[in-house]
Amino acid sequence: MKKAILLLPLLLIQMSQAQEFPSAVDSDPSKLGWMTGFPPPQDRIISALDGTFFKFPALRYSVCHMREFFPSKVVPSDPINRYSFSTAEDSAIDALSFQPLGDEKSISWAESL
Repeated sequence: MKKAILLLPLLLIQMSQAQEFPSAVDSDPSKLGWMTGFPPPQDRIISALDGTFFKFPALRYSVCHMREFFPSKVVPSDPINRYSFSTAEDSAIDALSFQPLGDEKSISWAESL
């Protein structure tokens, strides 16, 4: 099992290199017409049952419509017995600095926001 987990990143890299992806404009869900019309054309249907909802470029549509793929329900909070969270702000956070990926220069926490 550990070997499989270690090999997964390599497999994902190889798969992404082997497949050419359309550009952001060409993979626009509106432009591709996913799930439009009633019923949608067979080649424009995205489904969790067959896994098409998790394949690019259909994934772009799926992320914005995930609640439509799986049963879900909004559960409101109790209006009377609400829980309040305590906070402890650390003033030293402004002194934090880090180097963003792909950049040679470090930036402060405030600069990142």
